[in-house]
Amino acid sequence: MLLFNQAIRRMLGMGPADVPLKAWTDAYGLFLPDKVTPYPHDRLPLVRAIRGEEVIDAEIFVRNATVPEGVLLIASGRPWNDDAGVLHGGIALFRDVTAERQSRGALERLSNAVEQTADHIVITDTRGTILYTNPAFEHLSGYTRDEVYGHTPRLLKSGKQDASSYMEMWQTLLAGKVYRGSIVNRKQSGELYSSRLTITPMKDDSGSITHFVSVGKDLTDRETIEDRDIEMRLAGRVQKRLNPPILRREGLDVAGATHPAKATGGDYYDYLTMPGGRLGIVVADVSGHDLGAALIMVATRAALRSCADIPDRSGRNPGSREHDAPGRSRAGPLRDDVPCEPRCSRAVPDLQQCRASAWPCAGPPR
Repeated sequence: MLLFNQAIRRMLGMGPADVPLKAWTDAYGLFLPDKVTPYPHDRLPLVRAIRGEEVIDAEIFVRNATVPEGVLLIASGRPWNDDAGVLHGGIALFRDVTAERQSRGALERLSNAVEQTADHIVITDTRGTILYTNPAFEHLSGYTRDEVYGHTPRLLKSGKQDASSYMEMWQTLLAGKVYRGSIVNRKQSGELYSSRLTITPMKDDSGSITHFVSVGKDLTDRETIEDRDIEMRLAGRVQKRLNPPILRREGLDVAGATHPAKATGGDYYDYLTMPGGRLGIVVADVSGHDLGAALIMVATRAALRSCADIPDRSGRNPGSREHDAPGRSRAGPLRDDVPCEPRCSRAVPDLQQCRASAWPCAGPPR
């Protein structure tokens, strides 16, 4: 070799090796880009240039005792001819692209992470114009990237936030601070969804804000679950309040119990005093396990008890003589002077059925 400059010495970790061309691969530690396969000596750019070939941007990985971590080089070669066109040798140019490839790899990993994350990401300029959205945003909002490009997030406005909320957000961002908060937006379909946002101002080397990056988590499912849990707990409390006390009558004790699962609200039992010393027992179930089912049971209980004589909370039967206390006015099982209609018509749709049912109502049909 006639010339071996300092740049290639640093890249290879060594100077010219006094070995034949066939030994260059082993002497310098030259590999294909897979970093494992030795580079074929006859395909080396300088060797090909010496044969009169031109080579452009061949990748060579170098790893030897002096360069144990390895470097990636881009090599080009061309023949060295005199003015008469006579071939005298070859010239090879090398460029170290190790740092460049590492940066490119980091950017590719970052891009893949942004594209594949479950959080929805939006990048805007300083005016709020949307420049980028990831697939998670498209899936959540229903808008494609092309449909929102060039627009502002105002496109998603639901009307659930007041102007002061947006003013606080912009004041925080324009001050160069990170904004964190929750917001309710509207999908392309019109459906509302909740998000917890973290919006970060991006700055250049001079400290000027150039972009805003918003990362959001969809809270809709969590809020639905929380609302459902609250409703189920409330329904369970309603259900438990419907349970009657133990009823004690001469020769008879009547008691019941419920053992609700987590999903409560549609189960009900009761016992009702009827004429002739009879006792009515109600066991009912409404399809569904939420507050609506519990409220149906409340209405059912009110309708049934409005047409029957109910024991008081002490377990005494107001309609039974043997349980009357001195000084207490005795009430019969039904009062003939109280019409059924005011008590039943709101709870039972069919008033005639109420009057003719097993739960007798006072007075003949009018």
